[in-house]
Amino acid sequence: MDERIYNRNRKWTRKTFLDNFTIAEERHAAQRLLDVARDSGAAFHWGPSGVSIRMRCSLWGNPVSVAWLYPPSTTDNGWMKTRDFSFGVAILDEEPPPPPALSTVLKQWADQFGADSFTIRVVKASGLPVKGVDAWSVDYPDAVQHLDLLSKRLANILTKLKSL
Repeated sequence: MDERIYNRNRKWTRKTFLDNFTIAEERHAAQRLLDVARDSGAAFHWGPSGVSIRMRCSLWGNPVSVAWLYPPSTTDNGWMKTRDFSFGVAILDEEPPPPPALSTVLKQWADQFGADSFTIRVVKASGLPVKGVDAWSVDYPDAVQHLDLLSKRLANILTKLKSL
């Protein structure tokens, strides 16, 4: 297995993650998204291929993941086919399902990316949706170009989840 793609024993840290970006503007975009999440009170789950951004919500027992960020060395898909910088939700098909108030907020969060010309729907190689995942990926150059919008959206969803 290619060491650059996936190393089960590796756990990224903020420093190693950001150091992996060789293009300054892309590193800045990753740093800003992490800063927005941190400043909003989010939790981070650093894994072998990247980081998920999560927020606790009183309506759900576990933290809710709303974004997944991967460094350029993760050249294959990340968790559940997410890649680059991905935004969305992965608990809508859980059993038991999330309460309606949480489902509505999360559906609105994911749906806003569908109208963007710079996002790519997270799907299987077959083109079918990944079960339980409603997410959109943004490649690094597009994330740089739309960083203000992405940062604002991320801060908004984290604030909403925290208030539920």
